[in-house]
Amino acid sequence: MVNFLTDFMNETKNWYIAYTRPGQERKVTEALSRKKIECYCFVRIFEAQIQELHKFSGVINLVFWLNKPFIVPDHEINTIREFLNEYRTVVLEKIGIDEKVRFANNLFADNKDRWIYVSNNTARAVLPSLGYTLTAKATPETIEMPVPPQLFLPRLRSIMDKIVG
Repeated sequence: MVNFLTDFMNETKNWYIAYTRPGQERKVTEALSRKKIECYCFVRIFEAQIQELHKFSGVINLVFWLNKPFIVPDHEINTIREFLNEYRTVVLEKIGIDEKVRFANNLFADNKDRWIYVSNNTARAVLPSLGYTLTAKATPETIEMPVPPQLFLPRLRSIMDKIVG
């Protein structure tokens, strides 16, 4: 018999992008949550759990890059969460994968500690591994107005649809 806990003691959990059937996002999220699997339009699991993920109704597959499941860095997930919680109207802009982004003040966005930059009433979040930036107007109204939870998931799904095609 395989011991679930000892099998994963030497591994770390990673964030993966999961494709779901249209309209099944909430159902998949609830099923994953019941199994104590962290999810946020992405899923955070051990590599050994990838095959188990396919057993969930509504899950089609993971996003692959170079024949391996693509791993989204933790800091990019945290950046997405923070940005979408702070700003109401967000625009997704394509950049090259792992490309450095130059801002108006000629600084490069390669600060590993903070991936959100605010300058001239514009906020930008850099997601280099995904090849995108999130942009929003940084006005006092947008900074002080949290996004209601019922509006959050559809906005996140819309952004993810653009990233994964």
